Amino acid sequence: MGMEAYLLPMVILLLVLVVTLISIDSKLSRQIKQNKDIEDALYRLIEITKQKSQ
Repeated sequence: MGMEAYLLPMVILLLVLVVTLISIDSKLSRQIKQNKDIEDALYRLIEITKQKSQ
């Protein structure tokens, strides 16, 4: 009865940890994509500004 009592809580804890990590990872990848879009827009803005100043 010693090991079985610890097994279920450990498995549940592991599942919660994995699900948490996956959700954090998906949020981070979304954030990175947003940052890339913002960066691209800024570069386009800089190019337009350079062209107009010439």
